[in-house]
Amino acid sequence: AISQNCLHILNKHYQKKLPEIITIFSDFLQGSCGMVIGLATINIANGFINYMGIGNVSARIIGKQSYRFVSRVGVLGVSKPHTIMDSYSLNDNDIFLMYSDGIKNKFEKNDVLEIIDAPIEVFSKEIINRFSRQTDDSSCIAARYNND
Repeated sequence: AISQNCLHILNKHYQKKLPEIITIFSDFLQGSCGMVIGLATINIANGFINYMGIGNVSARIIGKQSYRFVSRVGVLGVSKPHTIMDSYSLNDNDIFLMYSDGIKNKFEKNDVLEIIDAPIEVFSKEIINRFSRQTDDSSCIAARYNND
């Protein structure tokens, strides 16, 4: 039920700024066991990405340059964590990757070179296949930026 309510909140407020959405989620989740969250917006026209994360969610860029976004420690709804916005300008063919703590965080671009040009669905499935922890669930979202 909480996940359905969170989806409703996101659908209702997706056009707001990321800090506002985080606050809405935090207020909604007060008194619950809370959740971790990673939210990103990508300006398709110029490749500019904003990211905010709270808890053990990771986000990064794999591409021309590697970049790891900063997620703040905490659990949304349990406490009011200090949030920061992290931003990056995407280059053509960069891959934005966001994943749960069920994925090992210690891989680099060199570890995925043979699949970097694969269709993005294949790439994200391979991230899960190669780097999942056997003792945890895992999720991975991937998007490739193309400035054409």
